[in-house]
Amino acid sequence: MTWSITPYFLLPDGTQVRYYSILALVAMVTAFALIRAQLRRLAAPVEEPGDFFIVCFLSTIIGARLGHMVFYDLDVLIDRPHYLFQIWRGGLSSHGALLGLFLGCRLISLRRGLPLFQSIDLLPLPLLLAGFWIRIGNFFNSEIVGRVTTSSWGVRFPRYDAAVMEVPLRYPVQLMDAVFCLALFLGLLLVKKKPLFTKVGMLSGVSLFLYSIGRFHIEFFKEYQTLPIGSLTMGQYLSVLTLAGAIVIIAISYRRQRASTWVVSIASPSAANAKAMTT
Repeated sequence: MTWSITPYFLLPDGTQVRYYSILALVAMVTAFALIRAQLRRLAAPVEEPGDFFIVCFLSTIIGARLGHMVFYDLDVLIDRPHYLFQIWRGGLSSHGALLGLFLGCRLISLRRGLPLFQSIDLLPLPLLLAGFWIRIGNFFNSEIVGRVTTSSWGVRFPRYDAAVMEVPLRYPVQLMDAVFCLALFLGLLLVKKKPLFTKVGMLSGVSLFLYSIGRFHIEFFKEYQTLPIGSLTMGQYLSVLTLAGAIVIIAISYRRQRASTWVVSIASPSAANAKAMTT
């Protein structure tokens, strides 16, 4: 298969609209819808979904960009620090996004007076579904390609290998990652109401554990973003770190055995209004 589709279409006035932009918008809309649905089931104040989404969105973008520069382009960041802000040139790290989200949830927890894992538990389903759409967008852009292969299910990316006389077959890792995210999303939907997963932190811990294992193996098929460090890539080392973090979260969650519920703290505007009405 040869994938040489133009990554955009033209509007009647000649404006270019990239498929990636549309899919990124779908990712944001579906992520917000899932966050809102989860908070409604937990009887959270009406302003929580918007506040939570904005903080998570900003922390994701900042973490993803900064993570990419530190993990994969540190020399560029040192020589040209302004390149950090040129996000239109590409370069976002999923591991950096996870770190940014963790810090964003920490900020929300401190401001709302909530347990940290309670905020983090809202993220697995939105993130996995968003990840599915983003990887499809990467495929449309012919970016984040796989390593060269002789497999019959390989894909040629002429836009990526534009400087090569004979375009090689590559593993379609974008689609592999997309299918993995969707399968994990559907799997979590089936088990999230099981007694074990009602404990604060268990859903996020298990999802991070499974994602780290899957991402570690997908890296074997992914084109190198940096030179390997020993026998592993930077992405695999980062996956080992997130795997360790997932084990810690699962252990803490299982030990505490706390049922999941949303706490309306005094920091919440809705809680403040309710208190004012009763005084």
